[in-house]
Amino acid sequence: MDDFGPNLSVWTKLFPTFSILNLDEMSGSAIEVALHDCETKPSSYCDSFDNGNLNFNKSTVWKMTNPSQYLAVDGSLHTLALASDWSQCACADAPKKTCWAEDHGFSGLLVSCPDGAADKCKTVGPGLDPHAFHFRGHPMAFTNIGSPKVCHPKLLNLTSFELADLRLPGMSQCEKNWQPFSYGGDLFFSQWLRPSHTVLKCSVETNACEVAFNTSTNFKDKIHGSTPYVELDSDHWVAAAHVFTLRGGAYSRDEDYMHMFFAIQRQPPFAVVASTQLFQLPVADAHADAEWSRVQYAAGMMRRDDDFVLSYGVGDCIAQAVKIPVKDVAQALGL
Repeated sequence: MDDFGPNLSVWTKLFPTFSILNLDEMSGSAIEVALHDCETKPSSYCDSFDNGNLNFNKSTVWKMTNPSQYLAVDGSLHTLALASDWSQCACADAPKKTCWAEDHGFSGLLVSCPDGAADKCKTVGPGLDPHAFHFRGHPMAFTNIGSPKVCHPKLLNLTSFELADLRLPGMSQCEKNWQPFSYGGDLFFSQWLRPSHTVLKCSVETNACEVAFNTSTNFKDKIHGSTPYVELDSDHWVAAAHVFTLRGGAYSRDEDYMHMFFAIQRQPPFAVVASTQLFQLPVADAHADAEWSRVQYAAGMMRRDDDFVLSYGVGDCIAQAVKIPVKDVAQALGL
């Protein structure tokens, strides 16, 4: 394995016929519209990182990352992503080195870009880690607003771009990895996967949530949710989750991320029934040797005919996706 590139031995064994999709080609237009709206709209519009403190700085390095693809009401493909100056490649003279902009706070906006028409990108509003999904035939997204330690769950309508607070009694200070799915016309989320699979039921009318189900799981690692669920077959939903470790110890920023697919039943109590090995995700050749290439976050997942499209950010620096045959994922899950 290279010093910095991802180890793809597990990935290529499980998914030998994958193909990488470049989503970063729309980043220039996404960043341009984000910078424009940060300048021309109220200051709070860009303050998703530091709880309302104005941090907007146009001169820093901005990137588009953490993409999540979805189909709009008219059937067109869109990419929802974060355009921000939070990245690990902030040094223009050494773009492959892990380099943070330390001298300012962090700003960002969610931007939606239609496929093949990046010049029509539009800002959606503040938010982090967007996860697009469909509910009752409409595109929605789960996101959060705040900081790494205090973040609040939000539900975003991707047609009207209205943003609503999701309320759960007794929730922790930071709730940011909820994984949505629907059943019987109602909206559910996986809130936690370990030590038990905690499933929430949320009302889209009142935005109030409650714990609906708890079932035991066998995950040994401290696993975090990632993507929304999509249909694997008539009996199972499938999604991606992730774990991360600090390569240099507790005070290091050098992180290794690994993902897995897991499946749940499509009937209550929505128990976890299978999972794959942990794997690192492939990175486009141009960035595969970057120091930040093992920092990966899968934000989006959708099914297109006989393939899954998993979309993810790398190093908070680039946006890309990978297409995987559904049959390969089912085989890796043993289903």
